[in-house]
Amino acid sequence: MVAPAETFEDFRALRASDVGARAQEAEERPRSSYGADPGAVAWRWLYREMRRAGASTVTELKSQVVESYASRLGYGYFRTGYGRRGVFMPFEGS
Repeated sequence: MVAPAETFEDFRALRASDVGARAQEAEERPRSSYGADPGAVAWRWLYREMRRAGASTVTELKSQVVESYASRLGYGYFRTGYGRRGVFMPFEGS
């Protein structure tokens, strides 16, 4: 995974069609000998999650779901040690 040039807010504003296009693009990239690209898998699962929830943009999903995919796709990370659930921290400029 390479850190995206767009911000966390840009990620949250993505439409389902944009997510589907990114999943398709990631699937079409050549695979390495290590198996499936984790980013490709995350985009595909995010698209499925959006379709299942009937969400037209990423932000319409539950915040825990958005943060989970954002961390997998390089938009931030979870800072652990703060209660039961880690706190999501968007990367600088996000």
